[in-house]
Amino acid sequence: MTSGAVTVSTVVGVAPAIAFQVFCEEIDRWWRRNPRYRLNTDSVVRFVERPTRRLVEVTPEGTVDLGDVLRWEPPHLLRMSWRVPIGAVPESDTTVEVRFEPEKAGTRVTIVHAGWIDLETGGAAASVVGLWWSNPLVDYLAACASTTEVDA
Repeated sequence: MTSGAVTVSTVVGVAPAIAFQVFCEEIDRWWRRNPRYRLNTDSVVRFVERPTRRLVEVTPEGTVDLGDVLRWEPPHLLRMSWRVPIGAVPESDTTVEVRFEPEKAGTRVTIVHAGWIDLETGGAAASVVGLWWSNPLVDYLAACASTTEVDA
């Protein structure tokens, strides 16, 4: 049994502090509102700090933990466990690391989703996971482009 990882990356036209802010504080704004990404299209996805920082989805039926934050280092790094409740099994707990690296054009945002059991790099399953992350990144790019925040 092997453990695999999938990496996706994009460049946004804002500074790392803004890229981190939009990714974390405004995640509900850009996280897709469809059954592939949410339990309920009317739910809210957000980071909370009760009692520790974690990512949750708040639905009319209650709050579902999506992951526990393992490292929170604004504006450079977010690392968390990841539990997708949509068809997930307990052994599917994985980790997601998001890096925010300055570039001339703004910030390179790299997501590494690791811990997949028997996932072959370049295989069909890895492509599905990559596309799953790539789709909401399109909306994240748009959210970054429309931000009016000024990097301090």
